[in-house]
Order: sequence, then C-alpha cells, then structure tokens
Amino acid sequence: MVERFNLALIFDDDFSKRIINYAQRLNQSGRSKLQLGQSSRPHLTIIQFDSSQEKAKKLWTAVSGMKKEAISIYAAGLTFLPSSGGGAWIEIAILKSKALLDLQEFSIATLPDVKLVSDVRDAYRPHITLARFIEGEIPMGFPLDYEVLRASGVLAYPAIGRGTHFEGTPVFG
Repeated sequence: MVERFNLALIFDDDFSKRIINYAQRLNQSGRSKLQLGQSSRPHLTIIQFDSSQEKAKKLWTAVSGMKKEAISIYAAGLTFLPSSGGGAWIEIAILKSKALLDLQEFSIATLPDVKLVSDVRDAYRPHITLARFIEGEIPMGFPLDYEVLRASGVLAYPAIGRGTHFEGTPVFG
C-alpha cells in the first residue's frame, strides 16, 4: 500500500516546547488554520515521498546507518509565504546547509523510484512551519523570541513520520 511519508529532522523536547510555545503566542494574535499543540512534533522536512512502508523502512535503515546522526541547524527569523488557498504560511526560516542538502541527496539516491512530493535540491527551502493564517486574519504584531527565531547550532535528529507532519511518535526514529 502506498502512503505519504516525511523524512524530517526533529528536535529535543526542550527546543520543541519552545517552538510550540512561540507558535501558540503567535496564534493568540490571529486565527490560524494550523496550530501546533502540546502533542505536536515540530520538524524540518528533508523530503516527503509516497511509497510503501517497506521502502520507507529501507530509507530509515540507510539514514540511521550514517555515521553522523545529529545535524546542526541555524534559524534565520520568520518567513511569510503566500498560500495558494489565500492567506499565508508563517515559518521559521532555516539556513540551507551542506549537511541538509547531503542528507536530502542521500535520501533521494536511496529511493530512486519513489514519488517525491516536496521541493528538493535548488528549490528546497528548509523551514519549520508555525501557522497558516487565512486571508484577512494575519496578525499585525509578532512576538519576538530571539532564542527560537535566531537559534544557532540546534541539534536535530532524523525521523520518518506518516503524512506531512508529526503528531505523536514517528514511524521510524
């Protein structure tokens, strides 16, 4: 059976809670169609793909066999991306790094015959999604949290989840 999977980097509980708390403060000033709750798992997508669970497990085996498991990420403030359905996505921008691109390329090479459903290579835009506001509901004021929006050297760990996001426990990781 073909399902959607998401190879992503996830964070330790402390940084995840700081992201969730920031997103919840952001959501106090507007009405978002996507809200991170306490059971959410903030993540940084490497690739999303449609495949069988067996192929997802093959990718996990390959990724978890890599020598360096943790990757350092560097945040670069907020990004506002217009949504095709109106309104805007609000995200924490993450600097594109060689380590992120190498993990993405390794993953693509490991699963050459799966359907990729996320932007890759030059079009890859690393980010952590915080909210999706509908047209006319985008907040005018934003809470500032230097530790979250400009986080530097945060360790992130690979995991594979079902769908496009992580709620609860990843499938692999």
